[in-house]
Amino acid sequence: MVSSSDVDENIRASINLAERAISEDSDLIVYPEYELYLPDYSDREGAFKAAKLLHERISSLAKSLKIPSMINYPELSGNSIYNTSSLVKDGKIVWSYRKTHLFDAFEYSESNIYARGNNLPSVYSFGNASVSSIICYDLRFPELARIIAGNGAQIMIVQAGWFRGALKTNQWRILLRSRAIENGLFLLGSAQGGPEFTGHSIVVHPNGSVLAECGKGEHLLNCEIDISESYEYRNKSHVLSARRTDIYEVKEKQ
Repeated sequence: MVSSSDVDENIRASINLAERAISEDSDLIVYPEYELYLPDYSDREGAFKAAKLLHERISSLAKSLKIPSMINYPELSGNSIYNTSSLVKDGKIVWSYRKTHLFDAFEYSESNIYARGNNLPSVYSFGNASVSSIICYDLRFPELARIIAGNGAQIMIVQAGWFRGALKTNQWRILLRSRAIENGLFLLGSAQGGPEFTGHSIVVHPNGSVLAECGKGEHLLNCEIDISESYEYRNKSHVLSARRTDIYEVKEKQ
């Protein structure tokens, strides 16, 4: 998807993509980070206006999406704005996560407009799979994927606006494949395709092989996965069961 700062334009584009996914018999559509609003990190007022507008329209959008959808939007809560991902199903938001690691790196400052989320992503059931989701810069912090895998997920979604730069496309692909191999997870990486971003949405098998990948720009990447292959890889590799939890652990703070 190639998003813009025009909320209405992004809503229309999202609905059109959902309709295309339905026509291809997809079970789930995963939009990239900044799907419904492409922010300017120096313009908090603009982000606030977009978040307020989406606060009024998110319910209507949920009802318009006739396929289970992982959406991303600026969520207004009091005087704060969060970079939020939500699973929409049957016309309702049934799961949400606020980005915990904001992109204050490589001369960007996402925290100029967004507040940090303080809760780790939970795992939810989707069909016969257990799924969780993180957002962009979160991918650089392997603890999240480890906790998600430890909590039973077989699929981890990554919605990203992965900015272009030296080695950035390679890093995107390497990090996705690494998180998959380390944890025995399927990785669904949905990436913004606009001129500032790398694109290259990708689906990675738990063993690190790339099942499907697209290039720059806007694409609808369709890929079928077999959840049993997550169990099979974990049983062979022991990446979870062989951990030395007697001498170290990675877990969410209570």
